[in-house]
Amino acid sequence: MKRVIFILILMKKFSFAQGISPSVLMFHEWDLNDCEARTQKALEYNKESIHFLLAGQFRAYNKRVESYCFNTEDAKCTSVSEKLIKSIKNKMHQCFNLVPDGAEINISFHLNDTKGDQSVWRNEIVFDPLEKYNGFSYEEFLIKPILLALDPQKKHAVRLSLQGEMGATIFSYPLSYLEIIKKLQMTYSNYKFGISTNYNKLSGGVKGYNIDNIQKLINSLDFLGFSAYRPFNPLELKNVFSKHVENYLKRLKALSLIVPGKVELLFSEIGLGGGNWINDGKTPGTNIEEVSGAPYAGIYVEGMDNNPWENEELFFFRRKFFLFLKSFLNSEIKIKNHEVRRAFIWNASSWDIHGIYPGSENFKDHYLGLKLGSF
Repeated sequence: MKRVIFILILMKKFSFAQGISPSVLMFHEWDLNDCEARTQKALEYNKESIHFLLAGQFRAYNKRVESYCFNTEDAKCTSVSEKLIKSIKNKMHQCFNLVPDGAEINISFHLNDTKGDQSVWRNEIVFDPLEKYNGFSYEEFLIKPILLALDPQKKHAVRLSLQGEMGATIFSYPLSYLEIIKKLQMTYSNYKFGISTNYNKLSGGVKGYNIDNIQKLINSLDFLGFSAYRPFNPLELKNVFSKHVENYLKRLKALSLIVPGKVELLFSEIGLGGGNWINDGKTPGTNIEEVSGAPYAGIYVEGMDNNPWENEELFFFRRKFFLFLKSFLNSEIKIKNHEVRRAFIWNASSWDIHGIYPGSENFKDHYLGLKLGSF
């Protein structure tokens, strides 16, 4: 009898990859070309679960997409073509094949502007994922090829978010996303599908949306993710993550939206950037109050003296933050009938605790990364 109980405990423990997953972030073709090396780095920290984020780009007018493109090696945003899509699919296939059988593959997508300083934030961009813009739809450009890149013979648990932190498109075209979700759930019945939003600006600023249609979309999901960058009280680290969830559900309720109990919640992006309210990409926070007041602010290019984690107080504060996160994810605490069991690290610049993204190695905490990877 004891042996049976022990086996059941093990089955529960390894039946799904709860906890913290490192992220392989790909914003350009050169990132995609380096995907295999970054995947191997991520797997050093967690062999049970990994998160891939692939970013496409858009050209827009008045916050509405006119066409899609992809940042290629020649430093151009190359228009989408069958050839480009095939290249992305083949490279992602090589990447996915490095992930061990039985491990969980999490996938999400971003769309970013091509205009640099004049760019539109992806959360505010409006497009119908089923509509063709200059010959290709968002579904054809990103969703379909990534699913085809997965090897059906591999025993991966796959979770795919149709987008990440792009609320305006969700609130503008919920029925298009609902149509995609239903098709995918029928075609890939063993995969999980969801969407992800910003932690506070859920609708991306759009107005006049149909709340009933958005609720229908939420009801159809396997999971709903949100970025966990809400400012917090540094003296209440143990309660930070439950408050993230409470605040998110409260914001949804204010819009007359509810999340059914069958829909899993997860932190689709999480991290501490070590910056402060200035949020200029180069100014570090000087104390834990500044850093916790702007988790979304970080350092993009490290100089001689602006690595926030060289500050011993901030270094150990970050370590405590992630260890409390791990404890929270494993705690089975229910918040309004919801458990949050998964979190995806933003592995770039000063948020990169694992040092996966090139140039972020000096920001990593190798000991912390190993501790987070263990169950």
